[in-house]
Amino acid sequence: MDPNISPNVRKNIRNFLMVLFSAVVFGLLISLFFVIYYSPLEKYRAKDTLISPKTAASLKLNLPIDSKQTATFSFSGISFTYKENNSQKDVTLPVKLEDYHKFYDSLNHDLSETNKETREIPFQNGLSASIDIKVNDPFSNHEKVLQHIEIGKFGDHYRVQLFQDNKQEPWAYFYHPGVLQEAKSLFIQSGSQ
Repeated sequence: MDPNISPNVRKNIRNFLMVLFSAVVFGLLISLFFVIYYSPLEKYRAKDTLISPKTAASLKLNLPIDSKQTATFSFSGISFTYKENNSQKDVTLPVKLEDYHKFYDSLNHDLSETNKETREIPFQNGLSASIDIKVNDPFSNHEKVLQHIEIGKFGDHYRVQLFQDNKQEPWAYFYHPGVLQEAKSLFIQSGSQ
């Protein structure tokens, strides 16, 4: 520094630089906190992604068609489709709501996978099973799938179809060891009764 600058001015410059440096460090720490806490990696919780049994059971949506009529979409059921071991034919069974509730509870704490390179591998060679939550469509008098869940080929991964605007990725991917066996033990027994 210039020796002609008074000690008072030097003190003010030093204080100003300390405040500026502190503000930059504080800003970086705040940014780091938000990046870590509100991660841009789109991590989903299974309990927030799957339709809960309580919501499914009470699902009834009235949509206006015109000024005098409404169309009612209501919960119609849950189905489980899996490949039969011997013939590899698809078998579809109805699922009781209480059995779906047990399945939902077991997946409740799962967090989605964020590694885009590896999360699709279990789904590249086909599926082991799928679960559909359906509603009645008053326009076609048929059932429509409201939520589609797929279980990967090896039985430890599942993905849930997302219905969000402006999303590049239509699925949330999860790892849950033995999810296929768990589904089969709950739903095959349920559907055969």
